[in-house]
Amino acid sequence: MIVCLTSKIRSAFLWVARLRGRYYSGNYCNYQAPLICNGQGKVSLEEGVGIGYSLAPKAGNGAVILQARPATVSISIGARSNLSNNVCISACKSVSIGKDCLIGNGVLIFNSDLHRTCPIKRRECPANDAAVSIAGNVWLGSRVIILKGVSIGIKSVVAASSVVTRDIPVNSIAAGNLARVIRRLEGGSVC
Repeated sequence: MIVCLTSKIRSAFLWVARLRGRYYSGNYCNYQAPLICNGQGKVSLEEGVGIGYSLAPKAGNGAVILQARPATVSISIGARSNLSNNVCISACKSVSIGKDCLIGNGVLIFNSDLHRTCPIKRRECPANDAAVSIAGNVWLGSRVIILKGVSIGIKSVVAASSVVTRDIPVNSIAAGNLARVIRRLEGGSVC
């Protein structure tokens, strides 16, 4: 079962999420930090999604922000994925996160430039945006930044504080600013 949030129920959802850990559909999600959903688009959380983590570092209250800006945009998070504290996803195109993903503390996902570089047009809405896709069983370390148009393959790992500007293939470990593949996972693991 999937929880879908639209602009009409967002404010009520925040309190339902914090107080009960359940939404009207009976879909169970684990809320250990406040969830803030804004924008005009749709946010979908599948069963078992974790929002925040009580033992992880917190800036302020550790709120997780899911911002689907235009009405045509959706943010979808797969079953049993966990978003740690202070995660922010700001979407001008769709963002999809697969099942069983681990999203570390302070991760930022932006799929738009948000502002133009030209000083005269800087306050106008940007035209440069592209969807972001994160496959299942991906681990994004603390303070990773994912930028527009990126696709991350299944079972991949992105090291802490990396800035991802291009695709990461399946079964890979990527690190750095700008992130690059530093090792392949043989058979899907290094164990």
